[in-house]
Amino acid sequence: ALDEFEEGVFLVGANGTYAMFVEMEDHVVGVGGTAGIEERIAVLRAAGVDKPIRFAVLTHHHNDHLVGVPAWEAEGATIYTVSAHEAVVRGSAKDGAALDLAFVDGRHTFESNGRTLEVIDIGPTPHTEHLLVAWLPEDGILFEADHFPNPIHGVMPPAQPVTRALADAIAKHGLDVKTLVGAHSPRVATMDDLRESLLKAEKPKTAGL
Repeated sequence: ALDEFEEGVFLVGANGTYAMFVEMEDHVVGVGGTAGIEERIAVLRAAGVDKPIRFAVLTHHHNDHLVGVPAWEAEGATIYTVSAHEAVVRGSAKDGAALDLAFVDGRHTFESNGRTLEVIDIGPTPHTEHLLVAWLPEDGILFEADHFPNPIHGVMPPAQPVTRALADAIAKHGLDVKTLVGAHSPRVATMDDLRESLLKAEKPKTAGL
């Protein structure tokens, strides 16, 4: 399924794995590396987005977030990760030695035709030492992986420590987030959803204390 939830910004996926594609002036930036990236690219192309995918961003080094590396590799994209993850990323490629890698040291900014896409390392978190998120400041869109459950249906679950870490990072980096999307849900969430999850995790005060 493809959801163009903001002009030129697409969430594409199925079966619990999703990638974000950001259309720039003459190219596309892909974000995520879960299963089915090749199929996600095919869906994007079928929707009429035919600009080359020049850059791809991997969120972190866990195996389920690296299986898409060969698809980005086949596109000829420069893959952004952190230097600490170089070996495992190269090991996920068909030709690791020739893989075109770039390393994010804290933050990297893509700018094109008035659109800005920032890649920010918000690690360490309880989940991983390094975690790259994708931030579109003009649109208030944040893409994350594994830190906000964001269920498709039903009530928002209480926040886990990883969710608190995400919220703390949003505050630390001064991100005016309006929209949250992620690697494992098709749902486009809001900061109110995140706040609801955080509130549910707070322990109720005992009467008289």
